[in-house]
Order: sequence, then C-alpha cells, then structure tokens
Amino acid sequence: MYTRQCLGLDEARRAVEAALREANKKPDEPVAVAVVDDQGKLVYFARMDGCPPVVIELALMKAYTAAVALMDTVSFAARDKEWGRDLATYGDDRFTYLQGGLVIWDRPSTDGEGRVLLGGIGISGRMSDEDERLARVGLEAMRGGA
Repeated sequence: MYTRQCLGLDEARRAVEAALREANKKPDEPVAVAVVDDQGKLVYFARMDGCPPVVIELALMKAYTAAVALMDTVSFAARDKEWGRDLATYGDDRFTYLQGGLVIWDRPSTDGEGRVLLGGIGISGRMSDEDERLARVGLEAMRGGA
C-alpha cells in the first residue's frame, strides 16, 4: 500500500484568492484562476466579473497542462519545440503551450529530485507574462508566503 500527498481545498483556495487579490489591482482586466490536482482534475476555480468564456477555458487548460505534463507551460512549449513536437503529438486537446500554467510540487527544489507532484495552477486573461506572474503569486501563497 502507498500513502501519497494530495492537494487540499484550503491550499487551492489560498492560491486562487491570493492571485485574485493581486489581479483585482486592475479590475478592468479580468482573469480566471484554476487549480487542479495531480491528475488534472479541478480542485478550485474562480474568475473575476466580466471574464470572457475563452479566458475561463484557457485557465483550466493551463493548469491541466502543467499538472499532466509535469512542467510549467513555457518549459513544456520550449522542450517540445526543441524536440520537434507539437500539441497534436499528445492527442489531448486540453494541452496548451500558452504561458501561465505552473506545476504545484510539494516543495520547491533546484534539482527537481525527490519532489511530489500535487497539481497545477493556471491563470488567463492578461498578457502571458502577467498571467504567469499572477500564477506565481498564487503558488507562493499556497506555500505560506502570503
């Protein structure tokens, strides 16, 4: 029998709420925030008022991609470009290369060894670098930094 860590609702909520607090500094630029577990299943989601449907879907896709691909969406895109792959290779229409999806590990690590995958966080609605910055705000809050 195995025992495994899993992402809890409280951690996911903390990440989403922190990202939304930061995003609400620009209320006219609505975002959507999604947190998924290690299988890519939704744990917690919220969106700002006025958020377009496509933004909602992209946040979900970014979180899913990070969790299932085991890497941030930017790294996933760069690796596949280097390997000569594209999204069609995977046969999963939920994957995206768009920036703003981050992996949630049980702890930060510089070498990547010994960590446990907990899930992914995805944010959409702003320019790609801002989506990722907001996702990092959420990730930091989840780890107790905010």
